[in-house]
Amino acid sequence: MVRIITDSSCNIAPQQAKDLNIDLIPLNVTFEDDTVILDGVDMTNKEFFQALAQCKHLPKTSQPSPEAFIRVFEDAKSKGDEVVAILIGSNLSGTFQCAKMAAETAEFEDAQFVDTLTASIGMRLLLDRALELRAAGQNAAQIAQALEELKDRVRVLLIANDLKNLHKGGRLSAAATIAGGALGIKPVLQLYKGKLGLAGKARGMPGALVAMFKLMEADEDGMDFSMPTYVAYSDQHATAEPIRRYLTQNLKLDPEKVPVCGIGAAIGTHVGAGACGIAFFVKD
Repeated sequence: MVRIITDSSCNIAPQQAKDLNIDLIPLNVTFEDDTVILDGVDMTNKEFFQALAQCKHLPKTSQPSPEAFIRVFEDAKSKGDEVVAILIGSNLSGTFQCAKMAAETAEFEDAQFVDTLTASIGMRLLLDRALELRAAGQNAAQIAQALEELKDRVRVLLIANDLKNLHKGGRLSAAATIAGGALGIKPVLQLYKGKLGLAGKARGMPGALVAMFKLMEADEDGMDFSMPTYVAYSDQHATAEPIRRYLTQNLKLDPEKVPVCGIGAAIGTHVGAGACGIAFFVKD
């Protein structure tokens, strides 16, 4: 059997991962009082953002413990399973290297590792493809190769209320933070091929949405309308609705193929409250 391992930054809930037969490894979030929670396990998304609003200092996120990965690799080894690990971009977290080291510790050799170069709903696009390929009978190596060929086409666009958390957490440069942080300005960020940066900005949420839509339909590396897409929000579901409405009404995408999901604690720590975004494939 092919086992799919991923980490909680993909924003799949534990029960959903179980239903999909995915091994989900949670990242850690440490609050200012040194309380550590497992992403998606110890708090609901709603509870996390309520707690975040009370914080004076930004929580810290960290990669899973090696033991969490080791347990999965040892179990796979005992059952003779193959593994494909689909993980948050290595430039965003140490999770990818942690998983590889865990496989070596467990002396598990039948594993394929995909550095997705993305996070959150960008990972969901690749995970969904992996599930389709597994269901079609492909082995771990074939699935990993297919994802390697796809991953450079995944683009995530995010509208953030505030860039301070991303900068404090080391995910965004000071220059980009200053450029997108003017009073009343809503920045549009892009995560593409492993790089997070400022892609546009506008005054207010309506302007930021227009800037996002223009980026989605840009002539160069424009959106591939034949491929799936995801929409996400941090603490307010309503912020995702204009994006979904644009996709289904203006671009005529099938509503059933435009899922909306919440952003969990590990990613939510950095993007903050009031954020929304989209993940899609650009043209080949």
